Amino acid sequence: MTEELGHSDAYIERILFLKGQPELTLQKTPTLAKSLREMFALDLDDEKEAIDFYTKAARTAYESGDIGSRSLFERIVLDEEGHMGWLELQLDLLERMGESAYISKHMSAPAKANERT
Repeated sequence: MTEELGHSDAYIERILFLKGQPELTLQKTPTLAKSLREMFALDLDDEKEAIDFYTKAARTAYESGDIGSRSLFERIVLDEEGHMGWLELQLDLLERMGESAYISKHMSAPAKANERT
């Protein structure tokens, strides 16, 4: 989430640099997943959609001679490809381990009072 907010900041800076006016609206209503597997699958679909969108945006920027925007979109595509790879790995681990074992592996014991400070 923090990384996506950084992307938003970069878009806003670029739009302002190009003398545009940023419009901040929610483009897609989040979907509530019913399972961990569904959550990862929905996130993976979103990452693939984002990669396609930013790849096309980079191409359009290149064709328009806007190297700064092209560079921004290409950098974000690389970030999204990293997210896609991580999600594919998690789905593979879920498939091989089962959801209970996967969750158990990623849970940690609560910190003791003297460990929190």
